[in-house]
Amino acid sequence: MLRQRSDAHRARALGLGLGLAMALPASWPLAPLRASEGPREGLAADPEVVIAQQDFGQLPDGPLGQGIGGRPLVPGTDLTREELEQIDEQLLANILRIEDPVDRSLALVQAAIYKIQTRDLDTARRALDRASEAIEEISEPVRRDLRLISTSRAFIELAQEDINVAVSGAASILSLEPEMTVEERVQTLERALEAFERSAELASRIEQLGYRPQTMYLAAEAQAKGGQDIGIVAFRNPQILGEQQETVVPELRRLAARYIELAAEHARSIDVPVWRDVALSAVASSAAVSNQFELGRQVAGSIPGLELRFDAVLSVAEGEARRGDPDRATGDFAECARILASIPIDDLRGTLNDVLIESLIAAGRFPDARRCIALYPDDVDRLEALGGIAQAMGARGLSDEARQWILREIEPQYRSGLYRRVNDGVLSTLERYPRGSDAYGAF
Repeated sequence: MLRQRSDAHRARALGLGLGLAMALPASWPLAPLRASEGPREGLAADPEVVIAQQDFGQLPDGPLGQGIGGRPLVPGTDLTREELEQIDEQLLANILRIEDPVDRSLALVQAAIYKIQTRDLDTARRALDRASEAIEEISEPVRRDLRLISTSRAFIELAQEDINVAVSGAASILSLEPEMTVEERVQTLERALEAFERSAELASRIEQLGYRPQTMYLAAEAQAKGGQDIGIVAFRNPQILGEQQETVVPELRRLAARYIELAAEHARSIDVPVWRDVALSAVASSAAVSNQFELGRQVAGSIPGLELRFDAVLSVAEGEARRGDPDRATGDFAECARILASIPIDDLRGTLNDVLIESLIAAGRFPDARRCIALYPDDVDRLEALGGIAQAMGARGLSDEARQWILREIEPQYRSGLYRRVNDGVLSTLERYPRGSDAYGAF
């Protein structure tokens, strides 16, 4: 039951974020582009769309890939590679001739996404800057909000690609990229930070209350994830940077912290409490995953909602216990217990206590887990949790220690059942590693 309720809470926490993300009406476009906003009837289609929609099964007459006169054509088109490259070079200039700002901003976002996919990031950035300018000319509120949403999300994609270029993917990515200097890496990550800031700024300008907090949450979460990606390299795996480690790591750590700090500021500015708290919890979790524990602790402590504050502090505690300072982890776990004690709803407090005890068991902190038993609202939950602790200790070879605390702390009428749970844990280990098997010999 302990694991079932713990899993149920984790599903609830995840479902809260996903549920909010899916809360928009089905008619509202979440993707940057809408099929219904393609070329209007009677107007010429964008040449890039025409190229993409060609039937690749219909090649021109003559030898494969050649048209009349022997021109080498790109399969599926009536154009040579040189002509396609010329169209590509003139793409933004042609889009900027579109007079209607609604259509112009949409075309610019489409072009930016195409350029991000082809890693022409400078052109993508220019396209999104022009799209932002075009949005200022849109007077219709719904259309304006649509463009703010799609442009904000496109800036996120741009920032994420900048991070991929600079640090993400550890050694495998770095070895595939042309060698970058320290200055180039830092400049690329600063450009990514600027793109995240643009994304958050555009999201904050959405007028519809139903859509503004969700888009602001997505911007803050993505920015925190960017700080996490940089922090994993800078705080956890700096050795992958090779010879640049000594010079680039301080800059990466500064930037990773800055990403998290700004993401937390954006999260706090969300004017719907549940979205604000979910965003802050995501920011704290990103800090903890990237070993920025003190920063994660600060963000987690600022969350007003008790349930999400508990989740955020617990993520910091688990990170400290696995990769940081065990003494600080003890303080974080104790803070989780204090938060639980202040929750007035018995069922919620009991469910969250399942999560805390399960985390303490996973960290091997069995005395701390036993101390949290008092937070349960009734004896049935307390006894079930004690059984889970006893079984986990038996599974980890601590059966003698488990029997000692059962004899010392548990009332006689409950000891027999707990002794049996200790034995269940012992058997579960023996069944995984039977005698005579290679696994048992290794064990």
